[in-house]
Amino acid sequence: MRGLVLNLAGMRRLINSLKSDEALMLAYQNGDVAAFESLYARNKQALFTFVCRSCPVAAAEEVAQETWVALVDNMSRYQAKAAFKTWLYTIAKNKVADFWRKHRDSDELVEDDAVDTGGMPERDYTYQQLITAVQALPSEQRDVFLMWEQGLSYEDIATITDAGRETV
Repeated sequence: MRGLVLNLAGMRRLINSLKSDEALMLAYQNGDVAAFESLYARNKQALFTFVCRSCPVAAAEEVAQETWVALVDNMSRYQAKAAFKTWLYTIAKNKVADFWRKHRDSDELVEDDAVDTGGMPERDYTYQQLITAVQALPSEQRDVFLMWEQGLSYEDIATITDAGRETV
């Protein structure tokens, strides 16, 4: 019997790996916890990368976790009218904005991404300059750039930011 249970669990993972993110989210809405596990595994790294580039690295894990919690809390609101990633990144963008509003006047934040040239190879220094330049962009431009860099289409970014495709 134990072998049968493992086989069924393995089959469910295999089936979920073949489904789109949108189908997985709809399955999760209907109580399929394994569908959420597949969604999370498939999207966690890209989401974390986006959040890391949108706020201080020290806060990124918490902001990413808040994004996933908000997704779970609001799963009943999801409709497969747009790409799942559009919905996920909209939540993440809002959580990043919440973070910055909360810490706008705070002295708690330490610039953990400041450029330090001491002993850094030139390639690392150039990378650090790029990170600093991206973080210096106005938040709307930074968000669009980072979403585009994560592979979202102009249409998805326009939906997430509530802006026209041409504006994006």
